[in-house]
This record gives sequence, structure tokens and C-alpha cells, in this order.
Amino acid sequence: MSYTCPNPNPPYTLWQIVDLLEKSSDFAQFFATQLRNAIGGNKKAAACVESYFQPTAKELQDFGISSKSEIAGMCRCTDVGKLVLVKAQEMAPQVFR
Repeated sequence: MSYTCPNPNPPYTLWQIVDLLEKSSDFAQFFATQLRNAIGGNKKAAACVESYFQPTAKELQDFGISSKSEIAGMCRCTDVGKLVLVKAQEMAPQVFR
């Protein structure tokens, strides 16, 4: 399957994206590359990650992020992407070498 930026579908929640990373090596490779580039400061990659991944307020609260300002801040890709960085590294380690 081919993935494009921006995501033409609704974004995934935290647990949906973790599930997809685990089930699809193609998606893991694609998303890990975008995430690595986004964390490195690439604005296009950041917009791409944001189009694929939007955790719910409940998911963020479950992580102990509870204030409205913290939740709003976590909507930025470089912060929100860190929630799935470990899983992306696990599923597509070659991207981070």
C-alpha cells in the first residue's frame, strides 16, 4: 500500500496508529521516515505526521497530560510524535540508523 502526504483520510488516534505501525511494515517505514524528518525540523514532514496522527484528549489524559494548555501543546507534531517514537523505532529501526 502507498501512503501520501497529507493523509487523505481522517487522522488516527494514538492506539490506532500504534496498531497500524505494528501491522503494516510499509506504514511503519513511511511514518517513521516522516516522524524522523519532522523531529529534525522538516515542516512538510511535520504537517504530514499531523495529518496522520491526532491523539484524543482522553488518550493524552491517560498519559497524565490533563490541562487544556498541555493538551493543545501536544497537538504539535514534534511533541505528539514523541508519543509513538519508540514504537516507530521498534517497527522501522533502519530509518533511525
